[in-house]
Amino acid sequence: MNWYNSRSFQLPNVTLFRTPSVKNFKEVLFYIKPLFDLIFIDGKPSDIDFNDAILESSDILLVPTLPSLSDLKVTEDFIKNIHLENRKYTNLISIRCILNKATNTNISKEALINLSTL
Repeated sequence: MNWYNSRSFQLPNVTLFRTPSVKNFKEVLFYIKPLFDLIFIDGKPSDIDFNDAILESSDILLVPTLPSLSDLKVTEDFIKNIHLENRKYTNLISIRCILNKATNTNISKEALINLSTL
């Protein structure tokens, strides 16, 4: 079964870009921003300079996290740090957490409550 290539033809096309550097990212974003209604940028936690560039360019931040104590603590610290640096990220309208791999367990329920207060 070739599930990764199955796609409904009614779905819109998705254009992917790869930017190898912070400088290139800002340049590419400048040119493509007028062409799209939504632009999703996936960053990696270890690239601080690139993450700063992403945050400076973002309107909404989606933060995926797992329902574990260690992941929730890291997520909480990350969001608090963004709030402290808010003057730096003037475009950022809202931050939303996405609970990944949540199940009907107490830790998942508690995670949802705790994340909603951040």
